[in-house]
Amino acid sequence: MSGSEEQSVPAMTDRLSFGKKLGFGLGGSASNFIWMMISLYMLYFYTDVFGIPAAVAGTLFLVARIWDAVNDPIMGYIADQTRTKWGKFRPYLLFGSVPLAVIYVFTFTTPDLSQSGKIIYAAVTYVLLGILYTLVNIPYNSMAAVITQDTNERSKLASFMLVSTYITVLFISVATIPLVSLFPTEQTGFSFTVGIYAVLSLLLFLICFAGTREKEDLVKRQRYSFKNHIKLIPRNKYLLILISAVFFTSAANEMRTTAAIYYFKYNVGNESIYPMFMLVVALSMILGALLAPRLAARLGSKRNLYIIATLLPTITGLGILFTSFENLPVILLLSAIGSVRPDGSYAGF
Repeated sequence: MSGSEEQSVPAMTDRLSFGKKLGFGLGGSASNFIWMMISLYMLYFYTDVFGIPAAVAGTLFLVARIWDAVNDPIMGYIADQTRTKWGKFRPYLLFGSVPLAVIYVFTFTTPDLSQSGKIIYAAVTYVLLGILYTLVNIPYNSMAAVITQDTNERSKLASFMLVSTYITVLFISVATIPLVSLFPTEQTGFSFTVGIYAVLSLLLFLICFAGTREKEDLVKRQRYSFKNHIKLIPRNKYLLILISAVFFTSAANEMRTTAAIYYFKYNVGNESIYPMFMLVVALSMILGALLAPRLAARLGSKRNLYIIATLLPTITGLGILFTSFENLPVILLLSAIGSVRPDGSYAGF
């Protein structure tokens, strides 16, 4: 190719401004003002604050997770088929964030009802919260692909989202219990605290909507049949293996996460330690995320990194199991090591 021909080829650049990257990243913070409260405090709220039997609350969580397995791919398909003047993913942030914030507050509200009334109220609000969260979060997580086709810029978008997410995780982990304790009862404390988080989540989702743009040429892609997508799943052996691995590791992480506050309240006998414990866990998570690229390069395989990241909390969890409740320094140390998840997942304790 001659020099003149080389000069005629346009450079493939699709740079995004700092404002657009920040706007996208704040969506991760908006999502986690909701998700972290569900992960860390929802079960505790149901059993120790609202007064629902643990078996009923656990069953509600199981049913909701099964529904998520059905709901998430359906929502992804619906969002992918959406066409509006705002794009196909951004409208869900604009129109879905308000009802999401409202039902979020209702989910952490404690109306004076009978036992059966509480169970019905919890089931309805929790399922609605899951549906609305999916309605907003699935499109949000799909937006990077239609904001830019530059892989480097997409990586930067992911970095902004991760930084925003980890800051929110750190804040929720450390600040929630102290905020709740400012009020005369936990019922009032959780309602007002979640009200604050709901407003912050709503504002951040709207900033994310206003600060991003979908590129029309990336939105106009070939549409695929949902039925054909479903047919492809059983044929993909490696996808099935990955789904199984994610299912079991996610289940283990959820159990660790939801059990932590009970562990410090009833086993250790000091609930006030929980925010300090969560600070240690959150900082360890951030350290794991920072180490991930270097470890992946050194190990030569993300598969090996995933194996190590799965074994680490397993070994430290067994260590905690055989550690005396009075030996708090060892418990915190093992929790910190087990939370350094270089694969980016959350381990709890």
